[in-house]
Amino acid sequence: MTWFPRMVLLLLIAALLPVTGCGKSEKKGTATGGAQVIKGVTVEVVTAEVIPDLLEAVGTVRARNSASVAARVPGTVRGIHAREGDRVRKGQLLVTLESAESTAGAAGAKSAVVEADRGVDAAAARRKLAEATYERYQNLLAEQAVTRQEFEGRQMERDVAIQEFARAEARLAQAREVSRTAGTVAGYTRITSPLSGIVTARGVDAGMTVFPGMPVLTIEEEGGYRLEVAAPESIAGKVKPGNPVMVTMGGATAPTAGKISEVVPVVDPLSRTFIVKVDVVAAGI
Repeated sequence: MTWFPRMVLLLLIAALLPVTGCGKSEKKGTATGGAQVIKGVTVEVVTAEVIPDLLEAVGTVRARNSASVAARVPGTVRGIHAREGDRVRKGQLLVTLESAESTAGAAGAKSAVVEADRGVDAAAARRKLAEATYERYQNLLAEQAVTRQEFEGRQMERDVAIQEFARAEARLAQAREVSRTAGTVAGYTRITSPLSGIVTARGVDAGMTVFPGMPVLTIEEEGGYRLEVAAPESIAGKVKPGNPVMVTMGGATAPTAGKISEVVPVVDPLSRTFIVKVDVVAAGI
């Protein structure tokens, strides 16, 4: 350990003091007048002290949580409601797009729902009529006023009407699902913030055409930051999660306390370094 040589040196100096004080010889015939007093010497208690190893390494500070907000539908940028440096809250509108394809799809899906709903109403009316006719013929058959063949014809009409009504309801349910999906897709033209934080980058301008997956804004969450450092392989055994460290930010007047959160156990074959991640909490970064 680094403190051991210093501790030994201090002990040796302390041990030599009484030897130096007792090594002077007396002149013959001179009487001693008691214990010799040594002046100008300060006595201190020697203690062992751990001197920490100091390592300076350069790293990059990043937000612990960040989000690259991307377009989910093709369209044209019509409005940008946040700029670099702006603080935004979760759910806040950031960018609006104009997407003719999404708008047309949503409108068509709504029309399909209206049409399917009318089909259900018509099928319900036919089923009601067929059921009433079937009941009337059932009574007539009991009175022997109609033949069995005529009654079975009305029975078949009733069964067909019931099946048509079920199919109409299924078409309506499908149309509603398509409309819901189309409405969701159309809602993607309003791009909102997934978290509260600061806008750090903007990738689009008004009038630009965007495609699905194209980044429009980058947002970093405030309060929690992470420093990533490439540490030399020689200290791999000394660095562990939970170890406290001091971090000096660029332009800062005083260091900031941090704690190692993760040690990546993979050494780069070229630089012979490994990544150490340090959680830092500092205001005003």
